[in-house]
Amino acid sequence: MSKLPVSAILALTSALAISANAIDAIFEDNQVNIIDLARLPALLNGIKGLIDVDFSQVAPEALDIDEVEKAQLADAFRASFNIRNDAVENVIEIGFGLLLEAAQVVQILKEIGSKIKH
Repeated sequence: MSKLPVSAILALTSALAISANAIDAIFEDNQVNIIDLARLPALLNGIKGLIDVDFSQVAPEALDIDEVEKAQLADAFRASFNIRNDAVENVIEIGFGLLLEAAQVVQILKEIGSKIKH
């Protein structure tokens, strides 16, 4: 089986980060007002990115991830995700790392399961 790229996962994480950053900026003062219209293009860019993601490829890519790709995804997410609350940002970044680890565990379990069947 050939190695799948992680392009759909990268697109998804990038779109989520762009959207989260824009939403965080809009609610920076705990209200939405006219000045927040300047942040609307960034939010729309994130939403467009979500619409453009090939979701049919996300799960197969996640189940085919290796250590290099895991590091690439984690670095890309940390670089693009930046909200005001550093503690929340760190928790979300750790959670993202755990999701990557979980995808790799599922992949290993599937490989073990396929070997047991044979």
